[in-house]
Amino acid sequence: MSGVLLTAGPIATMKSLQRTSKVFLFSVTKSKFDTASQKLQAANLGSLVFLNKSSGVFIKKTPDEIASILTMPENADLCTMEEYTARFDLPPAGIIKETLLDKLVEQGLVAPRDLKSW
Repeated sequence: MSGVLLTAGPIATMKSLQRTSKVFLFSVTKSKFDTASQKLQAANLGSLVFLNKSSGVFIKKTPDEIASILTMPENADLCTMEEYTARFDLPPAGIIKETLLDKLVEQGLVAPRDLKSW
């Protein structure tokens, strides 16, 4: 689950997790990504959305929104606040298509300012 939180930028997809994690996770399947994202959503760390028939997109909450949640003992194994903030502040992974980013902005799921250098 921490891999989803530590992908670059405010959103994560299965492909961005596979290609941009510190350890290449090509073995991550759609169902594993969706399950991990659902658990993170249940922990109130973000939202899993589905656009069209594509795999899910996990929209991370801002560091300010999750500071108290991420520091709870049950979430201690996910990542540190410093790691999360550093990764959240990066632009989305280049593997994420511009059309997907456009749809997220159009539907009000992500603010353009959160997609730095996009």
